[in-house]
Amino acid sequence: EVKDSTPFQFGKCKVEKDGKQGVIDESGKEVLPLIYSKIKRISGQFAVHVDNKWGLVSDECKLLYPITLDDISYYYWPTDDHIIYKVKVGEKEGLLESTGRLVFPIVFDEISNTWDYILVRQNGLYGLYNEEKQILPIEFEEIKHEITSATSKYHDLFLASKNNLWGVFDSLGNIVVPIKYDIIEYNSGGRGR
Repeated sequence: EVKDSTPFQFGKCKVEKDGKQGVIDESGKEVLPLIYSKIKRISGQFAVHVDNKWGLVSDECKLLYPITLDDISYYYWPTDDHIIYKVKVGEKEGLLESTGRLVFPIVFDEISNTWDYILVRQNGLYGLYNEEKQILPIEFEEIKHEITSATSKYHDLFLASKNNLWGVFDSLGNIVVPIKYDIIEYNSGGRGR
């Protein structure tokens, strides 16, 4: 006996039988076999789980990324033209495009967002990206994002510390204030200390 475990979405439905999950289409045809311990739908695709590992399968039920990941989840990407997933292997994180291409290799200790920028941490140091373009290399003890007024020459500024000193960079990675100060404070309330 097959029991439905989710309603149909995009013409497909997750099903379960004897503790294994698969996917059927609206005609009842099995389009992903009942071999997975878990299946989760994320952004129109399927994350599939076997032997404590996750992989990514397209809505057309083609394997996009091998079943080698410890975790996979939706990730906010600064532009709408990409669907991106945060993936994890062991304690390392990376970013995977919906096509199965690794946008960021699985080598970072942490990946997070600061508005439309991506902050990465590796070996205790931080770097900054705008999509796939590196703005600041992974060599800073801390990076803080500051948004200035619309009338300012710079809209996005980044306070960054290195060797316990602070400086300021613009959104292209150019030095605005050299890294040589113990404390930097902004009128907007931002503070590097």
